Amino acid sequence: TTAPCWSQQCMAQTDNVLQPEGDVEEGGNINLTCTYDGLIQNIQWYRQNQRSRPEFLLYITEGGTIHPTDSDFSAYINKTEKRVNLEISSAALTDSAVYYCALKAHSDRKHHNSLDDRLDWSSNMTLSAGRTEPS
Repeated sequence: TTAPCWSQQCMAQTDNVLQPEGDVEEGGNINLTCTYDGLIQNIQWYRQNQRSRPEFLLYITEGGTIHPTDSDFSAYINKTEKRVNLEISSAALTDSAVYYCALKAHSDRKHHNSLDDRLDWSSNMTLSAGRTEPS
């Protein structure tokens, strides 16, 4: 298990992970996309609300296995295009937050030390869910 790291040093390791911003109307669906290069062990998704610590949502392995499977979110990996989508269905106002994806690189070594478990973090991505005012 990898312990998340929230220091500036860890958050600055974004060279392998890119992520755009997104807006969605309440009740709409949205895919948040994280692209990467290299070999991965998994991509992890986190959400951070104002004045709160980041909350782990799920991770997806290179083979497409999602953990936890009972998450309110789903994910899809496209290994050809080297991207992972976090899928939010029926977005609610409470889904408005800052989202991060983090890449855990693949390691062929059988024994790990703490340096091998470092994550490469995306820059933050703000998702705004809003209501459409009747005209």
